[in-house]
Amino acid sequence: MAKTIRKFAWLYLATLILITIADVYIAKTTTYGVRVGAGCNLYDAMIIGFECRDFFASGTLTFVLNLPFLMIYGPLMSIMSVKVFVVTLLIWSPPAYLLISSLLRNKAKFDY
Repeated sequence: MAKTIRKFAWLYLATLILITIADVYIAKTTTYGVRVGAGCNLYDAMIIGFECRDFFASGTLTFVLNLPFLMIYGPLMSIMSVKVFVVTLLIWSPPAYLLISSLLRNKAKFDY
């Protein structure tokens, strides 16, 4: 069971890295301030993020592209809302699991 959870956590981190690469690509290739008909754009209305519109599953893609930003802003905004606090706990649980399990493994190596 622990190996399955570790594999899921590593897959989650790899997915976050790919999403971050996609975010950088979209930010570099779209023109700032120009809205296209269909597609994804970077916006900075007080908090930076991505907005996708006018195609199938644009809402889902908007959430996925904003996930790295949610990981940054979630802990900051979680003091204002219980919902944001719960979402923050959920999105930070795989990296926290990897960190804690690796610390415990390293500790077990040095305990004789």
